[in-house]
Amino acid sequence: MSLNIFGERDAKQDQQAELTRCFCLGRSGDASCYRQFLTEVAHLLRRKIRHCVAESDVEDVLQETLMSIHKASHTFDGDRPLMPWLYAIATYRINDYLQRHYTHTQNETDIAEFADSLLAQPSDNGIESETISWLANLSERNQAIFKLVFIDGYTMKEAAKAFDMKESAVKVMIHRQIKHIRQQMGVNL
Repeated sequence: MSLNIFGERDAKQDQQAELTRCFCLGRSGDASCYRQFLTEVAHLLRRKIRHCVAESDVEDVLQETLMSIHKASHTFDGDRPLMPWLYAIATYRINDYLQRHYTHTQNETDIAEFADSLLAQPSDNGIESETISWLANLSERNQAIFKLVFIDGYTMKEAAKAFDMKESAVKVMIHRQIKHIRQQMGVNL
């Protein structure tokens, strides 16, 4: 039992000592101690993770963190405090999540947004005829995919199936074609 400067019991230090004990016993093969360690650490880390990631991803990041702790358990030095080691692993997992999340969302482009601007209602300056002429420069296959998706209202998945392509390939093709057409039309991206 630890006492603080006022001679009172320090629950936080006791909890950390108990976690360290359970972790070390768990590494030695005591399954019940390891289960207790994982349960208590999951509770502590869930609070930390919840402050950093979307609520819907908290459990996924927590599971990745617990797996990393398990895989790295051999690197823990029992002479050092456990919590900084745990929080360092959690921080790395949170950073990995944030990097994946923001890299993914930065690279996503709403194709419908481009299509709406590309195939917008005509104005008095003849853009519609110019747009049609740019679409005419596409291959027959690309024109057909454009028509399926943006005129006939097919989903990307349905268009991909109709042309025996992967959905991602259809999305990439449409995105590239829209980008190419917009550049030729002098529209800033």
